[in-house]
Amino acid sequence: MMRFKYTHLATWLKEQIKSGTYKDGDRIPTEIELAAQFGVSRDTVRKAISVLEKESLLRKIKGSGTYVRTSLKPAPSPVGRDSRRIGILMNDIDSYIFPSIVKGINSVLNKEGYTSVIQFTNNCISQEYNALKNFLEGDFAGLIIEPTKSALPQLNYDLYQKIAHTKPAVLIHAKLPTLPLSSITMGDEAGSMKLAEFLLENGHRDTAIFCKSDEQTGTSRYLGYVKAYQKAGLPIIDQNIFWFASENLPDVFSDPLDPKIGKALTSCSAIICHDDRLAHSLRKYLQSHSEYPGDIVICGFDNSEISEEQKFTSIAHPKEQFGEYAAMRLLEKIKDPSLDVSFDFNPKLIVRNI
Repeated sequence: MMRFKYTHLATWLKEQIKSGTYKDGDRIPTEIELAAQFGVSRDTVRKAISVLEKESLLRKIKGSGTYVRTSLKPAPSPVGRDSRRIGILMNDIDSYIFPSIVKGINSVLNKEGYTSVIQFTNNCISQEYNALKNFLEGDFAGLIIEPTKSALPQLNYDLYQKIAHTKPAVLIHAKLPTLPLSSITMGDEAGSMKLAEFLLENGHRDTAIFCKSDEQTGTSRYLGYVKAYQKAGLPIIDQNIFWFASENLPDVFSDPLDPKIGKALTSCSAIICHDDRLAHSLRKYLQSHSEYPGDIVICGFDNSEISEEQKFTSIAHPKEQFGEYAAMRLLEKIKDPSLDVSFDFNPKLIVRNI
């Protein structure tokens, strides 16, 4: 009986999967944990796992662990390998940097013979759910996904978990550190720190910042701002930090203005806005309200046409290059799903009108 211990372990694992103890996409205990639990060698554990791999019940991912396959059915091997379609999921069709990012993505994909299918969530969790489900069920070689409300608890985590273990995918503008999903980000924390440090060096000790509360770009920019003040040995003034949800961006600087914002516009010499659109909104508001100082330095993110036209200091978004990198890294992931192809851009400060 000693010679067949691995079959007993394999049977136990299969029962745990069929009973739902280990669900589709779940990671099972490590080899070390299973060896200790059953008093067997790691070689015995590997043989048991190998049995279930052959039955398409388990799948090993290098550097991550061993996972339950979806639906307990034999999966095509590898998933989507023969497809030439890439699924792209973005939050906002009206995003002013969206066209450039998609242009960069498609310029790379088209050269390699791939086509793209683009869906939008409109910052809605239920729409994200439907799109992710369609991508999972569809014949896609890989996915490029901008998570919706990425700073909040991820309500569609189970779908992201399945994607992480069944399809090559790359996240943009956000990270899900608990899952083996690669990400491409624009260096938001470092960019905000660089911008805040620049303002401090130019004498702007009282600088307010406006950040999105539901996106990781917002929380990262907040963190960079805080680190700049901590590095300078200056106190963080809570009254100079403002949060807003994505859907409220058009109304942040509008009448009736929040009294706390009005106080900041009076006491601060510089304002860091979440992006150039919000910076533009602030500029328009100040121009129509003479009760506030007209020499407030306004800064933004993305270095868009807005910042160029209105001479805002801004942190550059790579835009088209960002899309190219996302596509190139995804193609690497398709060739070898075990790779972590994450990349974080080094932010560039574009100084204007200081």
